Amino acid sequence: MGYPPVMVAAEPDPASSQKPRPFYGLSPWSWAIYRSTWLIWWCVDRLVFRTRVKNLPPVDDGRPLLLLSNHVGMLDPFWVALHMWRPSRFMAATSVLRVPLLGPYLGALGAFPKMKYVRDRASMQTLADHYDAGHAITLFPEGVRSWTGRPMPILPGIGRLIQRLDARVLFGRIESGYLVAPRWARYPRWIPVEIDYSGPVRYPAHLSAEEITEDVRRRLHVEPRRDPARRAFGFRIAEGLDQLLWACPACGSLGGLAVSGRRRDTVRCAGCGAAWRLDLDAVLHGEAGAPTFTVAEAYDQMRGHFGSPPVLDPDRFARSAEAAQHPHALLHEIPQRGAPVAVAAGPLIVHADGVAMGGDRPWSAAWTALLAVSTELGDQIFLRVQDGTERGQLFRLDVPGQSSHMWGTVLSEWLSHDRSQRAANQENP
Repeated sequence: MGYPPVMVAAEPDPASSQKPRPFYGLSPWSWAIYRSTWLIWWCVDRLVFRTRVKNLPPVDDGRPLLLLSNHVGMLDPFWVALHMWRPSRFMAATSVLRVPLLGPYLGALGAFPKMKYVRDRASMQTLADHYDAGHAITLFPEGVRSWTGRPMPILPGIGRLIQRLDARVLFGRIESGYLVAPRWARYPRWIPVEIDYSGPVRYPAHLSAEEITEDVRRRLHVEPRRDPARRAFGFRIAEGLDQLLWACPACGSLGGLAVSGRRRDTVRCAGCGAAWRLDLDAVLHGEAGAPTFTVAEAYDQMRGHFGSPPVLDPDRFARSAEAAQHPHALLHEIPQRGAPVAVAAGPLIVHADGVAMGGDRPWSAAWTALLAVSTELGDQIFLRVQDGTERGQLFRLDVPGQSSHMWGTVLSEWLSHDRSQRAANQENP
């Protein structure tokens, strides 16, 4: 359902602002780490990323603030939040906060954990406590980073959250961030970062959560673009593209694309011979008669070969309902504390009823038992399986020699398909 644009006037500055708490509520140690990071980032931001900021209002008072931004890369919390003088808390995936050194560092900057794709009441209570204490909080309502540069769907809970907090909302749009460091790329590009802010605003009480969510989607919608008048360059810019394009857009050959060319800016299919040269605007220019695509369009063309949910081997699927297979995968359970524990190693099969692994220690999970599938830091695939608790059991799946994005797509789309089928059956018994 679509909604007309919401007319919300920018919130006027109050006659008197609250006095910020000492160190904006951080401990002296965290404040020192934050300020050091701010100073280093200020230099990197201007010398390396050449960031240009537009329309950032003064928000360094002691009043609470919800900063919402589109999500294109790992550096987004730095790009969008560190232009404010005041520190900003932000959610981070539990898997990221477990990383040695990185996790404690992000925690000192104000990060708090969130279990992705499942209801995490503890993290939402922490967020509400921070807001009530007058802190600034940075959120990415898309929830996940975009692989293609296209905006991801806004999570439906953002409207309810804004209502619950009666939040004062500032919007930050990172316009060229995807072009600087696409999620699939092995090397960044030297492209200026453009960030446009708007607000802060407060939504009227008569608006529904759905109307607020739609307005957030409209305000954060960004198609990747850069200022052609500002100098940009990159090297080996096609490296990693075969992780996103795990099959040829032209012929659908699995694993057919390989990076080639003296400048490593070309991908070529070993099956049909089609080749494309990638430019800094994420456009694939066809060579020798091949069509020209944006990276997002090439991804759509590739996905069209396999249907939705994807079936990698139609003949095998017709015989045994197996949508995808891997000869030797690894599965580890990730406990809340301690090292990962090996659970299974052997053939991996995704079928119409769930996912299974063979070998000496077989393992399987029906779609009805899976809470979530996600691809996290380092393109690691995580499965969250019901075990009677809110958190569930967390597993890491490794698929050596194949695109983790392909397997994340296969698993998440089959999980979504199963949920849609069950919802339809409940509506029409």
